[in-house]
Parts: sequence; C-alpha cells; structure tokens
Amino acid sequence: IAVTAKKFFGNTKDDPDALGDHPAVAYIFKALTTGDMDDVEDMVAADFHAYANGYEVVDPGGRDGAAQFRRNIEYWRSTVPNLNVDVYDEVSQKEPDKTDGIAVRYVVSGSFPVEDYELPFVVEVAAFVKVVDHRITEWRVVVDQTFFEEVREAMGLPSD
Repeated sequence: IAVTAKKFFGNTKDDPDALGDHPAVAYIFKALTTGDMDDVEDMVAADFHAYANGYEVVDPGGRDGAAQFRRNIEYWRSTVPNLNVDVYDEVSQKEPDKTDGIAVRYVVSGSFPVEDYELPFVVEVAAFVKVVDHRITEWRVVVDQTFFEEVREAMGLPSD
C-alpha cells in the first residue's frame, strides 16, 4: 500500500536542487533534506510555533524555539531517512514591520519503515512561514487529511 496524493499542476522550480528563494524557506528545507541545522539559534525565534493541519506540533511552553525546531526536524529525519522535497512555488510578502509572510507549494516523498517493509509516500504540501526580524517564528503546514491521520497514528496520537 502506498500513500499517494496528486502532484500539483505545473513544474518544480527551474533548478531541481533549489530549496527555496527566501533564506528561511531554504533553511527549513535544507534542514529537512540534509539534517544540517547550523545556525539554528540565529534562524529560529525563541517563540517559534509549528502547526500541521491546525494541530500544534511543537511545545512552545519552554520558549526554546531553536530546540523545538531541531527536535521536529530530527523526528522527521529519523522517521523518514530518505525524505525528499521538490519545491514548486514560493511567494513572499514583506510587511513594513519587518515581518515576511511566505507561502510555499511543495511535494514531499519518502517512505515510512513499517514492520518488515517500507511504506512509500508522495504527498503535496502547502506551507506558510512567518519570519520576524529575519527569524522563523511560525511554520504552518497543510497536507492531505488521510496522510495526516496516518502520520498521527504512526506517532501514537489520535487521528482526530
């Protein structure tokens, strides 16, 4: 069984190795695909929040955003060691108060280890990143609900 979602219409960015135009987007996807989190304290705000389909996926209670970001990336890299990201579109808007709002369309692929085999997946994702004073403060991800429920179940969390 493979978890598969339809790919976005259109093509990936001209450079298939491009991980994003905005430095924050490039940093997030580089961390996801390579595990490189150098400068995490400089790139991620202390009050960093991350959400998937409306559920908060980091614990902001400690207000150590860099550590929360690192744990989230490490979780995904350990769960899906062959994680791949193809960026399709990125749109950003700079506000007068030094806030950047960025929307990104991308496709994530890889496989989850399940018992004696691997469960491959390809899923389209929309992400919304908020950057304040050059630091990532928020990362909101929206994915296919079926995929989201399967991921939550694999993590031992309720699907609703």
